[in-house]
Amino acid sequence: MKHAGKARLGGLFVLFLVTSVFFFWESTRAQSGSSLDLITPGVQLMNYYYDYNNPAIGHRIYQHVFKNGAYQEAWRSGPLPYQAPDLPGHASVRIGDIDNDGQREVVASNYYVTLREKVKRTLVDHTDFRICVYKNGCVNEAVLGDMNLIVSPPLGEIEGTIIIDSAIGDADNGSVGEPHNELVLARTFQVDIWRYSSPGTYETIGRVSGYLRNVEIGDADNDGKNEIVCTSQGSCFPVIFKQDELGQWYKMSVEALGSQYFGPGHTYLDLFYAKVREADNDGQKEIIACGNNGRLMVWKYDKANAAWTINFIGDYLGVNTAGAIDAGDIDGLGRNEILLSVWGERKYSPRIYRYSYDWTSHKYILVASYISPNSVGDLVLGDLDGDKKPEVGLNRGTSGLYVFGFSGANLAQVYTAPSEAGKIEIK
Repeated sequence: MKHAGKARLGGLFVLFLVTSVFFFWESTRAQSGSSLDLITPGVQLMNYYYDYNNPAIGHRIYQHVFKNGAYQEAWRSGPLPYQAPDLPGHASVRIGDIDNDGQREVVASNYYVTLREKVKRTLVDHTDFRICVYKNGCVNEAVLGDMNLIVSPPLGEIEGTIIIDSAIGDADNGSVGEPHNELVLARTFQVDIWRYSSPGTYETIGRVSGYLRNVEIGDADNDGKNEIVCTSQGSCFPVIFKQDELGQWYKMSVEALGSQYFGPGHTYLDLFYAKVREADNDGQKEIIACGNNGRLMVWKYDKANAAWTINFIGDYLGVNTAGAIDAGDIDGLGRNEILLSVWGERKYSPRIYRYSYDWTSHKYILVASYISPNSVGDLVLGDLDGDKKPEVGLNRGTSGLYVFGFSGANLAQVYTAPSEAGKIEIK
């Protein structure tokens, strides 16, 4: 494969609190000889990191946890197999029971350069990809030879295709009582499924017309079976794949967003994220989404018409790019809310917006905003410290990985570590 390269908020504003609780990377390194622990109760945060200023360190996966009263790096992989330390590559990292043995694994879907050559004075990279499965007990700095590290064979060159995102779940809805997880890959213009076996099976289930942004597995239509939900460049709606009773994959019907809701100056909608979440607390899941139109968007399944319809379109937030989104019980009061990150433009600071569903108006109401010092590439929620309220994990690419907790009405920074652009996992 070849890869070349305002609405103003008035009184709703809440100042973003930068707390003194700050853990430096060097003081929280994993101890030599530690191993990957995915069994001890608790939530971990996983990310990928490549230090461009020190390429000899190589491409690696990191696990972060809250332990003994402190956030810390608990484990790191060795340099990812087959990735040359001085050449480009990337990994999408997820946690899940990929081999269906009842225990979770860390799964890294890696693309890497196999050959760099000059063609007519232009550097051309030839790339391939592999799946690395780090099982519980994998040693710190694990490399090939560790019995708990399983690496797939190269999975094939497809011109112009790299891995954008991945998700672990029962995508094809195995028989009742026998869930069988798969790894779903968003690979530039196509959606693929990889199943753990020896040496593994791999299939393409569908293609999209635009560059893929993210992939999610979840029961978005609330029928007890999962769908695969994707976003892509230039698409006015999430792309949803489902398997029928004959085992064939098909795209489901989704209402498109009208051009009047595109960002100012845009002739298309670029959806960055679509996640399957319970957002309005009615016991049914929705698809919450964001993109380059600076709005919150929510799709809800209409059973009568067998299609997803637009349930809510938020006001324009003053900037085009809404970069990441998630939902959860943010304050621990039993009701889910939505967090949406928005990039900064000119004199408008990057912000994180908080929405709560109001059953009187039947709308999502903007209840707070928080100044963010940097634009956010990914945002995930999870209760890392066990206090029954989720922390907010933010990936700001080369600016770093950050964790924030709610302190009253404010967000307080509690941890940071180096990171690379891309998705993070908290589970």
